[in-house]
Amino acid sequence: MCGIVGRVGPSPVGELEIRRMCDAIRHRGPDDWGLFTEGGTGNYILAVSAYREFLTLYPSHPKSDYAQFQVGESFFKQRNGPDRDQTPTENALAEYEKLLQLYGQSTHAEAARQRVVECRQSLARAEFVAGYFYQRTRQAYRAAIARYESLLTQFPDYRQTDEVLFRIAECLNLTGRGAEARPHLARLLELYPQSPHAEPARRLMGQLSGPAPKGPEPPTTTDGR
Repeated sequence: MCGIVGRVGPSPVGELEIRRMCDAIRHRGPDDWGLFTEGGTGNYILAVSAYREFLTLYPSHPKSDYAQFQVGESFFKQRNGPDRDQTPTENALAEYEKLLQLYGQSTHAEAARQRVVECRQSLARAEFVAGYFYQRTRQAYRAAIARYESLLTQFPDYRQTDEVLFRIAECLNLTGRGAEARPHLARLLELYPQSPHAEPARRLMGQLSGPAPKGPEPPTTTDGR
């Protein structure tokens, strides 16, 4: 009687691991063996399905926390850059937060917390990239302001908040709302005095009542994935 062994998951399967599985069922056969591995999005989708089925059938199993973590990992490995669809990152974040809610004492909890930070930074960066695209490429300053405001509200932990404050002030100034720009510049100078945007912020603060402002300065960073 022969058998088949394997593993579905977000991490690559090594040949040594498969050999050990085969050794465990050697007494059942087969007379020969082979190794097949497959990665890519399709494999991650299968992994999510398999882990979720396990969680549905065995919600109290000792490995349920591991299965929940792997659901998050399967989505995390599919995440895109900041200028592309963020659905996989959003799904990963939701699954990690679910793990922390249901299995707060799990040995995977700390890794999940770190992933939550990474996901939030990625989502915040995507929001910034969209805002800066509207600001620089389209000169659609009101649309850019909406993006920046959403970022400041949803992701106060974003590591580049100083630049967000400067960019939203630029946009407000360019739309004739200099009075609304001042609080953002003041916050930048108070909280991030060593920021590379501090000096440009001081200059912009001095220009708010002066001549017509110039266009935005180029960003100091590029891809923040």
